[in-house]
Amino acid sequence: MKEHQITIRESPTTRAMKRASTSKEVQPKRQRVINDVERLPSLRTRMSPAAIKNIGFGGLLHLQTDTIPGQLAYWLASSFDPYKSSLMDEHLPIQDVDIHIALGILIRPRVVNEAVHNDKSEEFSHQVEKWKLQYDKDKKIESKDILAKMKLQRDGGEDFKRNFIVYIVSTFLGGVKSSIVSLKILKTLGNIDDIPLYNWCEFTRKKLVENVILWQKEELRLESGKKNVFKGPIMVLVYIYLDHVVFKSRTVHRTFSTVSSWSKESINYLKEEKKLTKTFGKGFVDCRMIIEEENADNKTTSSFHHEPEENEKVKMCVEKLVLAVKKLASSFEEFKYAVNEAIHELPDSVAILKMGKQKMYPSEDEYEDEEPEENEK
Repeated sequence: MKEHQITIRESPTTRAMKRASTSKEVQPKRQRVINDVERLPSLRTRMSPAAIKNIGFGGLLHLQTDTIPGQLAYWLASSFDPYKSSLMDEHLPIQDVDIHIALGILIRPRVVNEAVHNDKSEEFSHQVEKWKLQYDKDKKIESKDILAKMKLQRDGGEDFKRNFIVYIVSTFLGGVKSSIVSLKILKTLGNIDDIPLYNWCEFTRKKLVENVILWQKEELRLESGKKNVFKGPIMVLVYIYLDHVVFKSRTVHRTFSTVSSWSKESINYLKEEKKLTKTFGKGFVDCRMIIEEENADNKTTSSFHHEPEENEKVKMCVEKLVLAVKKLASSFEEFKYAVNEAIHELPDSVAILKMGKQKMYPSEDEYEDEEPEENEK
């Protein structure tokens, strides 16, 4: 089975960027970044959507696209700070709730635990053997085998639900390692009724962090231009970026979950951002969306995201204002410096001299003498 993994051809480090600056820029083509998850939208009619919603993964049924621009994937993988779990120079911290909003998957108290490498425990071995009874035990099971099996399990019973989790972890939430599925997640799937009790958002974020660390380290080691396949859940970053970062103005209405509102066509607007700014991340970072009601398709997820307290809202707004003022002050100081330098370098220029004579600050007597109202303070 052909794998659809994103291939990054540039190095994210400053050193590597300098090495590559003298050569022609590599323009990664639009590529598939996931394996079989491209078929998820069809699960609504061909399989058991009710069973998928029942275990808290109904949000993924609304996935609209399986592709993203390769350049965006590169920028996200290289810009993400795995140690602080953030984008946009820490202006966009990525927490479990952001993954919940983006994908519509569960955020619950229990920690998802995978089996360790070469786990020989009797309990885990029994789980694996029992699960493999559905398949030919003499061969390694691929994601396409699970997909074919789920199509036959129309009752949406325990086997279907267990297969779905193995499938979605191996092809999406845990990243795409290969077409061979990972059975480590079976350690958590002993009791199917417990699936909605786990924090799948935390699990996904940890997988993202782990894979970004590995990829960025490999980028430092490889020479510029060589292939470095990113195997993590890149689409998590994509949808969080689409929801939070606004370039010029919003083109897509924000909804829960984010995957339900962004189609392949609507994502194409990012080409305009890249064309105008030569990069990504030039928009403003919008506040986290507040979920006011339970989602009809996935009631088990939305009720766990509470609206922030009033003082928390005020704090968020003040922080954004402070950041904006700092940027404005910095830009104004740069402008003053540029004008003074121009006056020094071009003393005979009438236009420059006139600009230098303009007032950059109001005089003291231009301010109101009146004491400000209490609410104005």
